[in-house]
Amino acid sequence: MEISEHEAAKEAARSAKALMDMANQSHPCREDIAQFRYWQATARTFTCHTCLRVRDQAAARLPALANVFYDAASPKIQPWYPEFKGGECRPGHVPTAEGTLRQQRVVASFDLHVGRPRSYRQLLSLHAPEPHCRVLVARSISDPQEELPVTGKLAYTPSPNGEVFEWQEGDLYWHHICTTPGARVLPGPLDRWLINGLRRFGLDKAERTTYRREAEMLRDWIEAGGLEQDQT
Repeated sequence: MEISEHEAAKEAARSAKALMDMANQSHPCREDIAQFRYWQATARTFTCHTCLRVRDQAAARLPALANVFYDAASPKIQPWYPEFKGGECRPGHVPTAEGTLRQQRVVASFDLHVGRPRSYRQLLSLHAPEPHCRVLVARSISDPQEELPVTGKLAYTPSPNGEVFEWQEGDLYWHHICTTPGARVLPGPLDRWLINGLRRFGLDKAERTTYRREAEMLRDWIEAGGLEQDQT
């Protein structure tokens, strides 16, 4: 579930393309919020994809939104996601590969309502494959020296995992593409079997509802001028 920071940096551009391909599959997004699910053979689990469409937005808001998410582990709260319980952004140890604008290591914790918060230790990289598109790749990395919150339990995000931000014809799109083999509720492979079973048989309503609520709160935050406030 974890790879080295060097390996994550090398595969970042490939992961960004995979995320872009998933985002393109969902267009045109006829609904303001739509959800999709894909089987990922390499990760041996499902990818959950939530697409948000925010209407009548200026193109300049796209890079601003991508920057907010790039640094989303550093503020005390995320206005669009109250389950966020804190984190930290740290400089990377390895150089960026071709196609990556910038990258950093992040640790972030979230209350998934399964007991202790779950903490993610990732390499986060920013990409701009097209003028009106930004992609964030978040990949779990191994780093024995990276301290985790004492209250958190380590969870994982293999590839493809991250965010795609697009501006098209006056509308701003956010694609939240999450690949996780579970929340470490059960030990070892049992956790993967549990979450795969729930997703396969459509019993993952709680998970899908969480992603949808996050999209709704992000939309409300953007429409209330949250991006402009963040830039001041």
